[in-house]
Amino acid sequence: MFGNIVRQPWQWILILVAGIGCTPVYEKAMIGQEELQTTTTESAGIFCNRFENYTPDQYSLIRTIRLNFHIMRTADGTTNFNEAQAKQYVRELIMVCNEKLADNQPMNLPEGNNTPALPTKIRLVLWGDAATGEDGIYFHDDDSTAWFNKKANGGLYSLGDQRPFRYATGGDSVINVFLIEHHWDSIRNNPDYNPSTSGVSFGKNIKLFGAYHNRYTDFYTNEGNLYNKGPWYYSGLLNHEVGHSLGLSHSWNTDDGCDDTPKNPGCWGNTGVPPCDGVTSNNMMDYNGCQCAI
Repeated sequence: MFGNIVRQPWQWILILVAGIGCTPVYEKAMIGQEELQTTTTESAGIFCNRFENYTPDQYSLIRTIRLNFHIMRTADGTTNFNEAQAKQYVRELIMVCNEKLADNQPMNLPEGNNTPALPTKIRLVLWGDAATGEDGIYFHDDDSTAWFNKKANGGLYSLGDQRPFRYATGGDSVINVFLIEHHWDSIRNNPDYNPSTSGVSFGKNIKLFGAYHNRYTDFYTNEGNLYNKGPWYYSGLLNHEVGHSLGLSHSWNTDDGCDDTPKNPGCWGNTGVPPCDGVTSNNMMDYNGCQCAI
């Protein structure tokens, strides 16, 4: 049948030429080492150790830090927030903490610095237990864990007393915050005892002192204006202690490993008296009245 279609000699020639043209041609050549182009990829360890690879940008996710709160009261259920007061206070405290984290300020020190105020990309969240419906605010009426005495060098009610931590919840996936009051006898019987806003981090457990007393005590400015030390007053402190739980050190009195956070006198604010008569720190990991830069 094929022979009937191809009748003329020139048709055979055309088929032969087309067949030769479609046959692949291979050429072998040797390449020297100098002609090779190679790419070296850094190991994951080296890449992960470079701090600039952790700089947050518009694609960085916001990470949440889970918190549970524990209101430590005496056996009769007094001496600290009641349930309604605590629920309002804790939620306001977390809200103000997150407002500060979202509004990261340029650092005051060192003077004239141009360190960028990067977005923090972390927020606090009240955790609780979805399985049981618990809201993350717990109440413990126990005389042995209800107080703090900052003049105690050790043992019961001291700064390092870890008895309250037996009430911790959430295992190692939650930071437990314990609101503990200064002992009322210390306040009443010692005129020089200052029920200060203070706290301490033990990693996954944090103790904050005096929140109830300072929230419901009237204070006056030098000008005679009334105020109280409510959630805003404790927001910088809680962020500071959470910073410790995440591995950050004080920046005012030690080498915290960051070149852009120099040691400083640790002034709460400008008092007009040396060494607190100039620009003072606003760093979250310092002791100051703002704690709004990190």
